Amino acid sequence: VFCFPPEELPSGDDLKFSFQNLEELLDPKLLIGYAFKLCKHGGQAWCESVFSLWTSALLSLSSNQVNAVENILGHTLLNRCFVLLQGLDEAEDLMRAADPEFANRIQWADWYEDFYDKHWPGETIQDFLHKTFASMTIELVRRKADPHRVEESFRHMNKHRVKSDLWKLVQGHPYGCSRLRNDGALRFGLGADLLMALIDKGLPRCCWAGHWGPFNDNLLQHIMAPLAAKPADWNRRDGAKARLCRLLAKRFSLEELCYQNRDFKNALWYVLQYCENSTFVPDPLWVRVRDAIRERMQT
Repeated sequence: VFCFPPEELPSGDDLKFSFQNLEELLDPKLLIGYAFKLCKHGGQAWCESVFSLWTSALLSLSSNQVNAVENILGHTLLNRCFVLLQGLDEAEDLMRAADPEFANRIQWADWYEDFYDKHWPGETIQDFLHKTFASMTIELVRRKADPHRVEESFRHMNKHRVKSDLWKLVQGHPYGCSRLRNDGALRFGLGADLLMALIDKGLPRCCWAGHWGPFNDNLLQHIMAPLAAKPADWNRRDGAKARLCRLLAKRFSLEELCYQNRDFKNALWYVLQYCENSTFVPDPLWVRVRDAIRERMQT
């Protein structure tokens, strides 16, 4: 498919997806650029139709193909998927690079007459790409990933780098000294869904326990500190983050639950700020997290 200009692709039922190079099939620059061109020439609905075939092609891979070791570091297809997910952070820049006329465009409707949908794809296509790329990866982990291979491939990677990359997909990274801006997270809580799938498949404990980052947070604190800082920003569509925190609360030791970060606050303090000390009615998902942490600390 990616060998053809979008305007030359057959329509609907006549379109068949085939590939020879898995590396190109998961290249973020190629995929995001092509998604943009599809939107420009055929609209977002056309783009979604093509990428549904891309998803089906990847999910049709055998377990042997998904778990095959590709290099001496023990990397598998899943490592390529993580590179793809990290590339979403640059989606807007990659789309601009794919538009030869971008530098000449201004924010007037008639400057987008060459787009099928008559507007810049923007946030809507980025939402779609986050859902498509992340959901495909999550399903590959759940259906095809071998627990032994997951454990081995992550165990031989740099622990700080792995923790940085995975935690960023869940909640983003703090910007400077601010808790309120976190860049790089997958949208719709998909990073949390991915991490839970990996934990279920044997992700080494060192990748989700311990502490990291400028605030020396553990993963509970990393997720909940922005929630406590600005409760109004919570969106229920990110509910997987709360479910991940509940899972962590059940798996962390008492010492880990009591651990204080650079701000001398533990995880319970942050969830209490949201559930009991804000003017908003707390989401029941976070009430269950609070209760799980309390129960573990009391027992």
